[in-house]
Amino acid sequence: MCYNVVMTADELNEQAAGWGLRARAGAVEWQVRATPRAARNVILGQQAGATRIALTAPPVEGAANAALADYIAAVLGVSKRQVRLVHGSRSRSKLFQIEGVELDQALRLLQAASKSQPGEAKP
Repeated sequence: MCYNVVMTADELNEQAAGWGLRARAGAVEWQVRATPRAARNVILGQQAGATRIALTAPPVEGAANAALADYIAAVLGVSKRQVRLVHGSRSRSKLFQIEGVELDQALRLLQAASKSQPGEAKP
């Protein structure tokens, strides 16, 4: 049997916050903790209200930031133009804003991508 589980707004916000997701007007903000120079691009899990993501790109001249934005776009199924780095260009802790995605959709896609490990999100 298949059951549809409906979450309350509070449950959705609490679950999303664990992954570092927050709803904003017409967008979602995503707190990410990046680990560059990994063997593959992969979601590692949750850590202190952020999503840990490993990237193959080195942290040189914005390469890891660009790779992370591309990976986020692939995970959420949006164009790269919809993903913007808001804060943390020189830090492992980053805040991205993703336009055109609802919080429940972002959470569902993130959880699906994290369960499909090992591997990469398909663009």
